[in-house]
Amino acid sequence: MRWNRRELAQLETLWAAGQSAAQIARHLECSRNAVCGRLARLGLTRGHKPPTQSRRLDPPRSEARR
Repeated sequence: MRWNRRELAQLETLWAAGQSAAQIARHLECSRNAVCGRLARLGLTRGHKPPTQSRRLDPPRSEARR
């Protein structure tokens, strides 16, 4: 998809307003992947921290097992 200045401005405005990539795609009449790709190339993110897996703790060793 080719992006013109108006579409890029709308993309940035809608993204800043909290619209999802799917909602923006419907508004701009393009695919969600086109929106996601352009957002990535523009460096636009939501600022969410990616989920992290908590460290699994091993059960304490029993003294009898030694």
